[in-house]
Amino acid sequence: MWSGGACASPPPPPFTVVVDVTTRRQTIMGFGGAFTEASGYVWQNLSAVAQKRVLDEYWGAEGIGYTIGRVAMNSPDFALNDYSYANVSGDFKLAGFQHDLPRDNEYVLPLLRAALKTNTSPQGIRLFSAPWSPPAWMKKPFGNDNATEPNASTPGAMNVCRPDSLLLGADVRTAWALYFSLWHTAMAKQLGGHEFWGFSAQNEPLAHGHMWDCCGYVRTQPLFSFMLARIPSLDTDFIS
Repeated sequence: MWSGGACASPPPPPFTVVVDVTTRRQTIMGFGGAFTEASGYVWQNLSAVAQKRVLDEYWGAEGIGYTIGRVAMNSPDFALNDYSYANVSGDFKLAGFQHDLPRDNEYVLPLLRAALKTNTSPQGIRLFSAPWSPPAWMKKPFGNDNATEPNASTPGAMNVCRPDSLLLGADVRTAWALYFSLWHTAMAKQLGGHEFWGFSAQNEPLAHGHMWDCCGYVRTQPLFSFMLARIPSLDTDFIS
């Protein structure tokens, strides 16, 4: 415990925790970390010897045995700057989606491919994804909380978050749902067919007011309903 600039002994607990090792109530699937652009950038700037050591100590036979990995869909807060793969305002069909995932191929995918190759666990590495922010044009601009459609002259911003960030229009939500499907399909292709185990609809959905990539939601915007209702095949597109 930190107290007054020095370490102090914690106070005596007011209760006792009893662990019953004879009864199992849940299974721990594994432990892991996040594959971000920042971590990939740092890893690539290491020497070859240091790169191998990182891989071995996290995923090798004598390492700590990471078997879970989270991959950011679009730029997270740990990125060199903001990026997404559908940057044309009003492109609801996502005709301009960048299926080759150029930014992730710079730093994220090289580290991810190396981790998958190094991994020695029989279960492999379970991957799941989470977006920090949709493309900027899918978000509400400042001063217009009732906006429903994108406006190229006053777009939102990936690194600005408000309590209710996503535009209200059904076509925007359908496009964002389609984005999930296209991104996971493209990512699996980049990984040689390695499918994602799952995804979450939003990283920190109740966080807002930050100046980094985020997207706030409130109770009037259920996270999954807008996706699953409009993309019935979402679960078969990329979830094994």
